[in-house]
Amino acid sequence: MSTYKSLNPNDISRVPFNANKQFSLISSSASTASIVIEKFEWSASILNTFSSGTVDTKNIKKYYQLDHLFYKNYRLDISNKLGYADYLSGNRTLYNKVNTISIPTRLFGNKIKPGTFYYSGSNGILVDDKKGNLLISGTKLISHSIDEREKVLSIEPIKGFKQYDVNYDLYGKVNPNPLTYYNNENIYDDSYYNNTLTYKNILFSKEDYGSNISGSKINFISNESITSSVMSPHNETYNFNPGEDFAISFFINPVSASAYILCKSTTKTILKTPIYQQLYTTGSSQNKDIKSKNQYPFEIFIDSNQKINFRRSDGTFTPAISSSINTGSLSHVVCMTSSSKEASPPKLVMAINGAVVATTPDTTTYQTENKANLYIGSKGEISNFYTGSMSNLMIFNKARSIEQIKSLSSSINGSPYVGNIFYSNGISTITHLKHQNIALAPVSDGYTLKFKNIHPIYENEYMCTIKADEFNHTHNVSTRKIKNDQSAILADFATGSLFKPYVTTIGLYNEQNELLVIGKLGQPVKMSEETDTTFVLRWDT
Repeated sequence: MSTYKSLNPNDISRVPFNANKQFSLISSSASTASIVIEKFEWSASILNTFSSGTVDTKNIKKYYQLDHLFYKNYRLDISNKLGYADYLSGNRTLYNKVNTISIPTRLFGNKIKPGTFYYSGSNGILVDDKKGNLLISGTKLISHSIDEREKVLSIEPIKGFKQYDVNYDLYGKVNPNPLTYYNNENIYDDSYYNNTLTYKNILFSKEDYGSNISGSKINFISNESITSSVMSPHNETYNFNPGEDFAISFFINPVSASAYILCKSTTKTILKTPIYQQLYTTGSSQNKDIKSKNQYPFEIFIDSNQKINFRRSDGTFTPAISSSINTGSLSHVVCMTSSSKEASPPKLVMAINGAVVATTPDTTTYQTENKANLYIGSKGEISNFYTGSMSNLMIFNKARSIEQIKSLSSSINGSPYVGNIFYSNGISTITHLKHQNIALAPVSDGYTLKFKNIHPIYENEYMCTIKADEFNHTHNVSTRKIKNDQSAILADFATGSLFKPYVTTIGLYNEQNELLVIGKLGQPVKMSEETDTTFVLRWDT
């Protein structure tokens, strides 16, 4: 039998669903499958200097490409960045070095299934948290600082504190007026709140955190001819009053004593009162720095006895704590207030290198907030200028637990995340300063890589309905008196009421009568004169 019937749109459906395939590769099979592990580095040099791959041995151009596509200003330009990004659950931080694991499209399909990435090497095991972050397997998030909203100020060594080498020799042309110190205004910090910073006479260099871990640091100079400072305008997010917990964390390597590390006191910036006389500066509103009131939420400084001090004042009460600190060596310091249930009354706490060294009750009663700017490396840019280095300065709007203090000291930035995974692009990055070599172990050590992919599959369903009065005849020549296709007279056995044709094959054709799909039934199906018969064709594409 060979009969035809057109289908209408109601007879056709196409249902999408995702299929997953598990991949488990070792280093040798991963290489055969074109999985590539690379290392990129940041450089202050002008990109045009690296005219070819042979010159760019550190993959500096690839670093900038990765930065441009995924990281640079992602909080301010999130709609133009590749990969899933979320302010609260994601943490995109790109330091001066990064390792990447690239998986080809033919393996990950539409995307890598979140929560299935696994990398095991001699330097550790990496897994993803389903939100685009990579972390060491077994990490306890409660011991780290993971809420981006708690970090109200952050100055991390990301790309050399955004420094650019303006004196670089480009094609033999040298800057005729070379700059020694870094000066720049309105530079965004690395926190969720995008505070602005002003750098004055700063130098940058590498900081050695031990265990072959290095990052950038800010160097402050103070002598008769020049002083250094960093300033952030007044902001209510770090204007803490009594009863409001906060914590300040930083690494410091002081050269001399009697200097201010950090303070929100001394000087504030206002608009000048209008005057009716000739102005020698253009603009209708001119800023003016004046002395701030006596209240302040925090001051951290090194006194003449080489002790680091942490204090705050409401104008009447000034609680303070201090501890000895070495000059000429790197130390991690946390200063915070804690008004938790265990702290009665609230107290000031100081920790050095992960251990609490001093506490005292916080006796402030009245407001400690003020309109002063935040000054780093000086007392209001008036006196007590700091000489030495500083890195990874962070201010939190909540106190840190003991475990979190230890994490800030040992992991450098307090984050449990060591990198990112961009599921739709098949790229994993390892950016954390402490784990730079986790994916670059010697080849002889080998590694294991596991993940599931996601690729869409469509279930096609065609409903071929035959009514009771349709297709009750056959063109099969075996049913004819004369066994050929030239005679239409049926044999006697095919003319009775009991004779019914059977369906064995169903085919789908396009409008050009080209066979697209063919379905063979498991057994012949007899047609009925009493009810409609529906054949359902399903297949996946």
